[in-house]
Amino acid sequence: MPGTDDDTGAALLLRPGIGVRVVELPGLSTADRGPLEEFVRAGVELRRSRGTDTTDIDAIPAVRRASGKWQRSLEQLCDWAGGSVMAPVLDALGLWQRALAESGLRPDGADASPEPVRLVLVPCGDLGAVPWQAARLPLPREDSDDGSEGTDAPSTAHLCELAVVTFAASGSELVHGTRRSRLPIAGGQVLVAEPRDLYYAEDEIQALSRAYYGDARVLHGDTETGPDLPTPFAVLKALGAEPSALLKVLGSEPFATAARAAMVHLACHGTAGTDPTRSALHLWHAEGAPPETGHLTVTTLLDTPSVGDRSGPLVVLSACETDVSEADHDEALTLTTALVHRLATDVIGSRWAVSDGVTPALMTVLHHHLNAGLAPPDALRATQRHALTPAEHRCPVKGLSLLDEFLAQQDIGELQNWAAFIHQGNPAPEPPRRDPAR
Repeated sequence: MPGTDDDTGAALLLRPGIGVRVVELPGLSTADRGPLEEFVRAGVELRRSRGTDTTDIDAIPAVRRASGKWQRSLEQLCDWAGGSVMAPVLDALGLWQRALAESGLRPDGADASPEPVRLVLVPCGDLGAVPWQAARLPLPREDSDDGSEGTDAPSTAHLCELAVVTFAASGSELVHGTRRSRLPIAGGQVLVAEPRDLYYAEDEIQALSRAYYGDARVLHGDTETGPDLPTPFAVLKALGAEPSALLKVLGSEPFATAARAAMVHLACHGTAGTDPTRSALHLWHAEGAPPETGHLTVTTLLDTPSVGDRSGPLVVLSACETDVSEADHDEALTLTTALVHRLATDVIGSRWAVSDGVTPALMTVLHHHLNAGLAPPDALRATQRHALTPAEHRCPVKGLSLLDEFLAQQDIGELQNWAAFIHQGNPAPEPPRRDPAR
């Protein structure tokens, strides 16, 4: 919780066996939140610069300057988030030893690897704009046997290296998410590609289909007619919305659609609206029709009847700005939070725009880990740790060999690439038990 006026901020900590604790965090005071304020300002400036006509040669330097300023602010934000907030939180929770041992950063010599630390973060106010999984923490000093400071161990680590991180818009949304069980991914997949103005969307979907989902249904925007167009109706039907309810929300639908999928992956454009209810995924629209006819908006998602506390699919949003609000970051209303609230058990979303040339490699690594049996939050963490590993030490990933050579060689290890993606929904490492009390 951020501080107001002259008050310090605080973290409200809940952990089984310990109960509830409040830890004051001076770094969250108004006076010390400078890096966060600069990051928010730089993001606004970058979005405005990208809204200009970049075919104008005079506009391109402005975009580059804004991008460089935003990247520097992101680095500073991650240092502030780790040193001022997350390091004291791990101190208060007494989780340093377990986190360091499980991550492999400081092996403790024990035979059995501990379970990973799992953190669910519910940030209030503008703290909702922080990519907390990328917070860079100073690690506790490791002394050698002779009393001198050790030199081999790393001195810092990102939070995703130390813990599995899940976000929730509020406490009630966390409870709602944990009560919804997962569908086995093998139960059916839908891959959505709307490659209009998105050059590598088709490559991404083809690699996923060939490497992991040979029987998946593909909704592709290049076709002109037929049942496999990625319309808002078709996507909502794949997510489990009832057709009769969809007709009330969207009106008539000319194409037949298949049953609900256990995993829906969307490679398309996404935008965060100044009015959060207008944030949208840009899906198929007929040639000559207004583009808005293909937009799947937050309003439409919220108007779609919820699946309640029963099982829901995993939704992977390989699109820009799907978990960010331009106007209000407190209990933010985004595409990700709307999907978790209505239709999905797990959603992977993004906090900012990521290059179309980088995203396919990140998404391929994510699905590699999902197909290895990891739960969505664990698979995202494994993807981010893969990106942080030097290229020569990374484990082989089957799907990467199927990507275009240019895509497979992209540097996914840069902070602005891997840090954009977050998980919301159920934080459990496996399908939750049916009894909500457990």
